[in-house]
Parts: sequence; C-alpha cells; structure tokens
Amino acid sequence: MESPPRPLHHLALIYLALAHGTDRDLDEAEVALMADRLRVYQDGGLAQGTVVEAITEALKRHQEEETTHLDEAIEAVGAAYAEPILRRILGDMTRMATVDGKVLHAEAQFLGRLAHAWAVPAETEEELWSLLGPITETEWTPLHDLMFIYLSLAHDTDTQLSQKEVDAILDKIHGWIPDARPMQVKHLFSQALDAYVEAGESPERFKNAVASVKQAIPIHQRSVLLDDLRRIAYADGTLLPEEQEMIRELARVWEIGGKRE
Repeated sequence: MESPPRPLHHLALIYLALAHGTDRDLDEAEVALMADRLRVYQDGGLAQGTVVEAITEALKRHQEEETTHLDEAIEAVGAAYAEPILRRILGDMTRMATVDGKVLHAEAQFLGRLAHAWAVPAETEEELWSLLGPITETEWTPLHDLMFIYLSLAHDTDTQLSQKEVDAILDKIHGWIPDARPMQVKHLFSQALDAYVEAGESPERFKNAVASVKQAIPIHQRSVLLDDLRRIAYADGTLLPEEQEMIRELARVWEIGGKRE
C-alpha cells in the first residue's frame, strides 16, 4: 500500500506547481531554489523525508495533472505550518517567481490563491501575492490601467499610434498574462483604448492609472514595466525626448532606482 504524502512532499508539489505549472517550463535556477528552500524546512524539523524523495514524489504527482493532488497539498501545508512559516513559504515562492525577472499573471494568481487558502494577507509592498488581478471582461483592473499607460506613452508623446506600437503593446500585455487567449488580450486592449479615447489627455486619469499600477505591482517588478515602456516607445524606430521624459517620470513615481516620489 502506498504511504500517504508527508508535509515536505506536499510542499514540494506546491513549489513545483509554481515553477513549472504556471509557464510549463522548469529551469535549473528554479530547481536549485526549490531544493534549497525545502532543505530549510527539513533541517528545521518542520517536515519529514528527504528533499530528493520529496521532489521525486512531487514530479510524479505533478505529471499526473490531477487537480486533487494540488488541492490536497495546499490544504495539508496550510494545516501543517503556523502562519509565520506559511508567510515565509509565500516569500520564498515569490522569489522563485522572480528568478526569471518577471512575475507572470499565472504565477501571481497562484500566489494569491495560496495566500487566500492559508489566510495570509500581505503586510508589506514586497509581499503582494497577487499582482494584476484576475482577467475580467467586465471590471476595470490594474491590468487595464497598465494598458492605459502604454497607450499614453505611445500616443501622447507624438500624437500617433502606429500598428507597430499596437503590436508591441499587445505583445507586452500577453507577456504578463500568457494564459490568456489572443482574442481576450485584444478585448482588454479595446476596453483600455475606449477609456483612453474618452479620457482624452486628462492628467488626472493618467495619474490615477500610474498610482493603480504602483499599488498593484511590487517594487522589484516595476523595472520590468519600464523596460516594456522603452520597447513600446521604440517600436516605431525612434525614442523621442518626450518619451524618455515620461519614462523618467514614471521611474520617479514608481520609486525605481532609489528615487522616491
């Protein structure tokens, strides 16, 4: 008879679900970080079993692709560890998600799911578990605000919006929500474009969008946004002084590079 998974095995499955299940890719850096963090909980006497056994068992269960395994693991880990440990686990998983330089939508949603299941609210900006919110076709979200900013950069600075800039915006948005269908991304873009046209050149509307994105995205992720903005601005082959100034101002407001608003 197969023995039931132990806490460390459950935890390994959750790490694996984040590292591989959200983007269907598992690189050496993610495996190394996962093994390192699992050793911490083993050495601390918080769980039984070896790290190798835990990862091997997690891989087996993950390949079965049964949601019941993951649901069971999330519930078991939540019951096995106290809140300070669960908070530390969420912090570890956030660092794992940022190994490749960007927290994807699916990763953010998975972290948010864990935080909700374990009743662990974020206490600081660096502990924001869910970043851009769920993909929705009805409610306005920080994801829409991000597209609003992209549009403002692409259009306000030269009063034109080229097809290359539109394609660049769609590509960058899809990078944040890779689990979304292309038509879904285009619909979200259409909503943001309608709001942008309605708002005109309202400084207050742009300011609110910038504040919304700042609140939704941890500071260690905002530099990725600036890189996206530079690529969108340069999509037409030219980076105008006005575009450079807007990016510098966003860096200031978003407190990137040690600058404070």
